[in-house]
Amino acid sequence: MTFGGRIDAIEDGQTFVTGRTTAAYHIDEIGTKLRAAFGNGAKAPTLYQRFSQYGTPDLLSQSNVGGEVGIDQKLFQDRLTLSATAYNAFYRNLIAFASVPSCTLAQDALGGCYYNIGTAQTRGVEVTADAAIVPDVLHARGGYTYNLAVDTQHHINELRVPLNSGYISVVYTGIPNLSIEPRLLLVGPALDTNFLVVPSQNVVLAGYARLDCIVNYKINDTFTAFVRGENLTDTRYETVYNYSTPGASVYAGLTAKF
Repeated sequence: MTFGGRIDAIEDGQTFVTGRTTAAYHIDEIGTKLRAAFGNGAKAPTLYQRFSQYGTPDLLSQSNVGGEVGIDQKLFQDRLTLSATAYNAFYRNLIAFASVPSCTLAQDALGGCYYNIGTAQTRGVEVTADAAIVPDVLHARGGYTYNLAVDTQHHINELRVPLNSGYISVVYTGIPNLSIEPRLLLVGPALDTNFLVVPSQNVVLAGYARLDCIVNYKINDTFTAFVRGENLTDTRYETVYNYSTPGASVYAGLTAKF
């Protein structure tokens, strides 16, 4: 079991206490782990959300409380690991952006302002699998998430939160100190708002598939070099309506552990 907590005191803002506790129980005879977590969180509004041309100076800090339960199961002499997690979280004063009655006329002309949603809820299920196809050489991984995020004050789905998402990857580690992982990210449609028209209109962000690849080479116990390719198929997609996302991109770097 673990326990943790913190106190945040924001100058000219709120003070809040947050904490988290987790528990896990292993049944080694059958390769099972039962786990659970419960906690709360909070986040103060940013200066931009309070004082920009879209800002609301008296914006409240958003807070949440929630938990999760899950199970991990090893099979076939630990060559396959299956995991499932169910979660539920409740939010108060969630910070969002839209054209709402609290906006000024100038903000309405710009498309909206930041405001607090009274209550919201996120709940869902996540399942993952990790299989050793060839031990120490080739692993296959995959996961799926069903995530329902709802504004419970107005009984509508939250914007920009896809209901379905998942990934599939294969990890090759057959060469000492080298790992190569192509990964396919799959994201379903999500709701958003077109603020370019007056009055604003709801739109649907199309689902997409994005191919990434991560290569790591361990030089020694301290340094690891990496090359990460993202959106290698140059897929055109949006996570916010009318805002573009990067095309094919490559990043390289060096990490150090002391």
